[in-house]
Amino acid sequence: MRSLARGFTLIELMVVIAISAVLTTLIVIPIVESFNFLRQADAFAIAKERSQQLAERIAREINVSAGVRDNSGDRGSVSLTVPAKPTSLGGPGGTAPVTLPYTKLDIVLPAQEGDVDSSGGFTNPDVGRIDPTLRSPRGQVSLPVAPGATIVRYWIGPRDPFSPYNNIYDQTLAITSGPENLMVLWRAEVQPLVYSPPHMFQGNPIPGRFVVNKLLFYDTARRTTTPPWDTWLPSAPPTGPLLDDTTFFDPNVPYPPYDPAKPDPDGTPDPDKITMVRAWMARATIVSDLTRTDMIQTVVERGTRKPVWDGSAPRLLALAQFKPTRIGGEPAEGQLAVRPGEETDNAGAIGPDVYLTRFAGWANQIIRTYPDGWDRTDANKDRYLVGRTDPTGALQGYHLYSYSPATDGSESTGGMEVFDLNAYAMTVHDGGAYPFTAALQAANGRSNWLAAANVAALKKTFEPYSPDAAAGKAVASFAISEVGDKTLTPPGNDPNNLPVIDTGLALSPLQDTGAGQPYSGAGYQINGCFNRVWNENPGLRPDIQRFVDLRVTPQGDGTGGPMDVATGFPRACVVPGSEEVFGPDQLAGLNFGQPVRYIRTTNSPGPNQYRINYVDQIEPTDYTLLGVPPPPATYDPTDLTSAVIQPRYKAGYIQLNSDPNSPLPVGTLQIYYRFQFTRPRDVFEVDYDTRQEMSILMTVRAYPSSSSFNAQSVTVPATAKVRNLLR
Repeated sequence: MRSLARGFTLIELMVVIAISAVLTTLIVIPIVESFNFLRQADAFAIAKERSQQLAERIAREINVSAGVRDNSGDRGSVSLTVPAKPTSLGGPGGTAPVTLPYTKLDIVLPAQEGDVDSSGGFTNPDVGRIDPTLRSPRGQVSLPVAPGATIVRYWIGPRDPFSPYNNIYDQTLAITSGPENLMVLWRAEVQPLVYSPPHMFQGNPIPGRFVVNKLLFYDTARRTTTPPWDTWLPSAPPTGPLLDDTTFFDPNVPYPPYDPAKPDPDGTPDPDKITMVRAWMARATIVSDLTRTDMIQTVVERGTRKPVWDGSAPRLLALAQFKPTRIGGEPAEGQLAVRPGEETDNAGAIGPDVYLTRFAGWANQIIRTYPDGWDRTDANKDRYLVGRTDPTGALQGYHLYSYSPATDGSESTGGMEVFDLNAYAMTVHDGGAYPFTAALQAANGRSNWLAAANVAALKKTFEPYSPDAAAGKAVASFAISEVGDKTLTPPGNDPNNLPVIDTGLALSPLQDTGAGQPYSGAGYQINGCFNRVWNENPGLRPDIQRFVDLRVTPQGDGTGGPMDVATGFPRACVVPGSEEVFGPDQLAGLNFGQPVRYIRTTNSPGPNQYRINYVDQIEPTDYTLLGVPPPPATYDPTDLTSAVIQPRYKAGYIQLNSDPNSPLPVGTLQIYYRFQFTRPRDVFEVDYDTRQEMSILMTVRAYPSSSSFNAQSVTVPATAKVRNLLR
């Protein structure tokens, strides 16, 4: 039987191919696309879960911490090295540093049981012994809560800081060959200070002590002063660990060499930057995903998707940001001006010297001080004080400006500088003399406001203060020891430069007529002036007083004080309860005539007592009823009413024991006090970022696969309040 030859015709094959193509189009491609959609959905779910976990984790750590370090400016910035703009010929442009703000956060952990002791180790609370393997304390929080020795640092950095940044999923930046190396979120628990055990250095024994953890932090106390490193740090740099370096995780940016004249405090070799970065990696963990997740995003032009360049560096967006919460226009609350037991006349005219906001941990604060009677619609009353930094960056630190909205332009740039708080802080930091005067002179040296035509109006609104950013308050008072001329030498080289007044001879008015004794100024003596008034004005007896008028009492160096009638400020007055009056003991006994502290009273003072006016009192409308003519319009040191009677109603008047038969013993009175410029109806309005309530913006940008450039992004905001912050 013959077999039949069978096969497919060309038409049949073409039909089969067509059917297969249709089936592939209808079935296979949708299946592939469905897998891509599944990958993207999975990436979205992972991004959402991871971003929420990270935000909640950081919020919890902030909630139980003892505080968060100021991370404004460079303090919270990290410098990242990324591909630079390509050359004009399209070739690689190398790399460029980009500094991203609010990408570093230092959380101060509270002190815990088993925290670092004098031996420098952490105690294991389970066994009660020092465990050298512990990197941080593991016990319960010690109460009351106090800052501990450990900080938790979060920051954005490359997964491998020793390799170039490489995002193989995104084509917006120049891509290098090799595996991916994305920016990730790191977390580390470290101790800025570590214990150095006793050791020998150059034949000398060095006791055990805490020193800078130089394996992680640059020791600023040992920095070299050889150019160009002398300008590497800002003025008045810290003398401990450098906590606020933007390049701490970049091995390609070395630290300045240490000064050989400043030996290593622990006697061990100094690490280089590469060793320090490796030490950070050894102590840190990556809390974001290791792969396919980038914590930065390139800003691109719409439509073209080309990067936006700032010079040669790309403009980047940080996907993990730790910002203080912004509080706008909060009226600071004036604290109690007069405490029980410090009652005084006309207490209603005493203003607070401390103004407190709801939250502490200020950053980027702007303080507006509106004086009593301020009126924006009145050109004679519209001036107020603005505390801010210099927007041009020419001046460092914080400054106070007298500002008029009618004539001074923008509030952020206008106004006349009247007080340099940076000079004040630097003088206090360096232990210099007279920081209040230094701040006044520094501002006046630039604005010359004390010689301005409207100086009287400027002084009426001059109410300086010192902001305490950590505590969230403005302290509107200063010590009298902060006033003086550092080119002059106070008598006895007294660094406090306090007002000192001679009592004069211990003679009663029956023994001494007081002839020729001045009412005030040079040569003023308390007993002598009293005796003169007693003998020359019998009609005023017995209401004649021994007194000190702080308005005309010079400092120890001879300069005028803040209440001086000629050069002082009309708002200046004495802070209630701040004064300390020392004079010769008036009580008979072995201590008679020796310096003792006098006691304040609200009645007529007796021996070792005084009565003081903190603020101006209500003056008589008719001085002739007191038996004296009206005072002149301006202070006259030779006029009885102006120099002796009217001061009883002025701030800074101190009445002493005025028994004519009990003169003050021979000696001097030395008076310390704090002075302030505020009034009860003044308003302190503060705009500030508060580190007591941190805003966390966590975005996770995940790439589904190497073939898909559509990154899935999920942003989760969170707010965390520091519950244990000490104000």
